[in-house]
Amino acid sequence: MPQIRECIAKYLAELARRGASKHTLRNYGSDLEQFAAYFEPPGETTSPDIEQLDIPLLREWLGGLYDQRLTTVSIRRKLAAVRAMYKFLLQEGILQTNAAKPALGQLLEHLREQIAREENDECAEQRRQRLAEDRLEAGLETVAEIRSSVLLLHRACNLS
Repeated sequence: MPQIRECIAKYLAELARRGASKHTLRNYGSDLEQFAAYFEPPGETTSPDIEQLDIPLLREWLGGLYDQRLTTVSIRRKLAAVRAMYKFLLQEGILQTNAAKPALGQLLEHLREQIAREENDECAEQRRQRLAEDRLEAGLETVAEIRSSVLLLHRACNLS
């Protein structure tokens, strides 16, 4: 069974052979290095066999990405690197099954939802700012007038 680092080296060599840019090689290499390091016991430099990584372990790694408070874009790039490596390993016959597919697929769906929430949060912040500006400009005094303005802003952002 191949170790994670051996698989990473084979995958990066294949990317280089296919003419991937130096930026892709550097970024994927860094992301996959961090992936391998996550699964190495503290103080050791040998990585476990890639076939030992099951869905719970991959989900744990994904949770670690969130714990690092990485941006959604950074997490998506790391996922792309790992998914592409697993796909390569399957195509080459190095792996017989893709344990990453269900775990990473679920996370991608979660990320899509998170991006939508972040966009809604931005819209909500814009609504609050516009409401405050509108209140100052219009001199809104009553609760009913404020509620009416909030509802209009909600509709403008498609949140109602």
